[in-house]
Formats: sequence, C-alpha cells, structure tokens
Amino acid sequence: MHTSMRLSIIIPARNEEKNLKKITSLLIKTFNREINEIIVVNDCSTDNTQSILKKLSQKNKKIVGLQRKNNPGVGNAIIFGLKALSEKSDYVLLLDCDFIENIQNIKTMIKSSSLADGILGSRYMKKGKLTNYPILKKVANRSFHAITRFVLRIPYYDLTNNFKLYKKSIIDDILPHLKSSGFSINAETGIYPILFGYKLKELPVVWIGRTPQMGKSSFKIIQAGPGYAKVLIRAMKLKRREARGAEKLQKKESEHFDKLIETTGETYYGNLRPIASTRFSRKADSILKVIRTYKNPKILELGCGTGILSRYLLSKNPNLRIEGVDISPKAISVANKTLKKYKFAHFQTGDALNLPFKKNTFDVVIGNSILHHIPLLESVAEVKRVIKPGGKIWFCEPNILNPQIYLEKNSALLKRFMQDSEDETAFSRWFIKKFLKKNGFTNITAKPYEFLHPLLPGGFLGILVPLVIFLERVPLFNELAGTMQVTAEVKKRN
Repeated sequence: MHTSMRLSIIIPARNEEKNLKKITSLLIKTFNREINEIIVVNDCSTDNTQSILKKLSQKNKKIVGLQRKNNPGVGNAIIFGLKALSEKSDYVLLLDCDFIENIQNIKTMIKSSSLADGILGSRYMKKGKLTNYPILKKVANRSFHAITRFVLRIPYYDLTNNFKLYKKSIIDDILPHLKSSGFSINAETGIYPILFGYKLKELPVVWIGRTPQMGKSSFKIIQAGPGYAKVLIRAMKLKRREARGAEKLQKKESEHFDKLIETTGETYYGNLRPIASTRFSRKADSILKVIRTYKNPKILELGCGTGILSRYLLSKNPNLRIEGVDISPKAISVANKTLKKYKFAHFQTGDALNLPFKKNTFDVVIGNSILHHIPLLESVAEVKRVIKPGGKIWFCEPNILNPQIYLEKNSALLKRFMQDSEDETAFSRWFIKKFLKKNGFTNITAKPYEFLHPLLPGGFLGILVPLVIFLERVPLFNELAGTMQVTAEVKKRN
C-alpha cells in the first residue's frame, strides 16, 4: 500500500443509515495508515444518518461529519466537502456511500496512484463490472460519453462514476469551476481535470446497483439530464477559452509590448523615468529577502520584459541563476543583449500559460506587474507546475484601491494614455490572498506598497522619496498605495 499517502475521502450521504457505518468501518479497517480524514457530508437526510454520523465522528477523529440542512443535492454536498479538505492531505478519493463491495478496487487505485495525476474507476472498460444497472440509465450514460468523445475529443470510457482518486492539486484547480448541484457534478469532476491538462488513468471497477438492504437511490434520469447537458456546454466553453481565448489574448499582449519596445525601448513608460532606479532597487532588495533562505536558488522571472528587474537583482548578486520568460520577442532580444555578461542568466520567448520548463524546476518564481495581464487561474496553475513543492513566489501587482489605478483599469481612454494593454486589470490584496489560498498556497502576504509614482520629477527625488516611503507606513492611508507586494509558498505535496 501507499503508506506515505495522506488521503482525504469525500462521501456524500443522503438517507444512508443502512450503509454509513459499514463503509466507514471498512475504510478505516483497510486504509487506516493512508487515511488522513473521511469527510462525510450529511445532505439534508430525513432518516437517522445525522445521529449515526455524529456517533461515528465522536468514536473516531478521522471521521469528520458535516451537516447540510438546506438545498439538498449530491453536487452541493460534494462541493461542500471539497471546500472542507484538510491542507495536510495530498490525495482525495471521491466515493459513494454504498460502494461497500469496492474495497479491493480502492486498493488497486492507491497502488496505481503514482502512474498518473488521477485514477478513474471505470465501469465500462474491459474487466469492469455492472450488476443491477438499469438499462435506461446505461443508455443515457453511454449516450453522454459518446457525445463527450465527439464534442470534446476526450477518449475515456467512464468519466461520470463518483469513484475517483486525485492528487489534491487537481481538486484545487477544478474546485472554482464546479457548479452542478446534482449528479452531473460527477461529469464535471471527470471532464475538467482533462481540460486542464492533467494525466488520468482508468482502472476497471465493480458497480453494484442498490438492493433494498442498501436503501433507495435518489438518481432520476429526467431530473439529472439537464444538468449533464449544462456540464457539456460549460466544458465546451472552457475548452474554447483554453484553446482560443488564451491564445488570442497572448497574441494581443505580444503585439502590444512589441510595439512599445519599437517606439520607446521599454515595455512601460515608468521604466524610463528617473524614479525607476529607486523603484527597482527596492523591489530587488525585497526579492533578495524572500530568497535568502536558499543557498543557490533557481529563479524564474515571469513576464521579464527587457530584463530590468533581473538586471537590478544581478547587480546585487551577479551569480544568481535566473531564467526569464516573456511573450514579447523584441523584449527578450533586448534582455539578452543587455544582460549577456551574466553567465547564469538566460531569457527566452515563452507563454506564461504554457511555460517551456519541466515540472518542479524552480525554487522561486517572481514577476513584476505580470499577473494582471494574463488569465490568473491558468497562469498560477503553470507557476505551481514549474515550482518545487515548498517553493516561494514574489509578485508586484497594481492595487485596485488606488484611485488612479481604479480609473485607469476601467477606462479605455486612460488605458491607452497610460500605455496599458486592452485586457489588463488590477487586484485588491484581499482578493489575491483568498485566490492563492484556494489554489494551494500558504504563508501568503499581500501588502500595499509604493507611492513612488513614475511621474515624480527627477530633480526632487532626494526630498520626495523619504516622504513617499513614510506614507507607505501610515495605516489606512497605505491601502491606497499604487501597487502591492505578494509573497507566498507552494504547499508541499508530500
């Protein structure tokens, strides 16, 4: 068995008084070493499920009982359970309460967990077994999968079985997209990981229809059908956005910054102003504090532009190992010419949504005003992929609470005047902290920073800089700072 695994099991339970004690006892007896927690979500039950669950959780601390008293639905229950996952877990098993005959299947799934990012329990592949499965339900299921294969080009036998073992990173990525309140949640948990690029493996499993001793199933094809149709529509939109929207956005960004390089020599007018030296020197000092615990860290600068931030870092430590990536070929050309004397610094054209690096390559990922230009969910997923478990991030991003930033990001005229790209936005520090926490980061800080506006006149910097730095320390007033510094660590997966 996979004894180093820290496993969370999610079980939705609606009127499961006949099965709940059996399934939890079997799981604890067989997988006690692997189990970190069994989260059972009582989904508005009208039988004795709640009282049985309360006794079970009192008897064994690994059993976590959650109660839902309104808005029943297996999808709602599963989402509720996933949101309560322990940060200590690195794998998640999705399971129905009546899967009492599937212990051997779970053993096989755990043994195979290293072969892929996730394991699908398949009823329909060779050696899979169906018993007491209603013919109408089977026809509906096979029809859904036929449509899924044709429309989404997803060649799997069984995506809709609530019998899946996933790395927790998959759950972190798909959870914001889960919308189904009913049984169609099982299609979402099967389809979305594939659309996000995760590798899944199918294993044959047994499925046994409910007998009277197990209680009555609440699944109704007529009620569930519209939910599955909605999942297909959402999945098609997600796939189109992934395939076209992101590509189109990145092309626009590349053209925007290439044009700025041609006309000004920089990707942002502020980089050419007298205050730029002070601003980047302070940012470099802040980054050096983040990486000081590493002996010889490998650093990725995301959206490096002409390499101006890396230049200030290298001026303070010429031996830093830095890889820079930017969507603008012209900016990369400038970076390579300007910083060619640093033998450990390399810069290349690349897409932040599809980084040209292997998994777990970097100790630290940094970026100066980059995340607000690109799809946040997808870019952060790429950062998590290329950074080592426990690695750190540092980003400097515009603060939406700053009056100028707010107007600038919401006015097409001001965007053009300030050399902004068409699609860029800005964040609040509360939003970015919540987002990073939800997506697998810990030790998160997001603090307002910097009133050093690019238009400050060079001749008065000696007087203005100390004053402006003082303002950053004034409570409440500092919430209006032009940017914020964001730091965090990627949760360790093992």
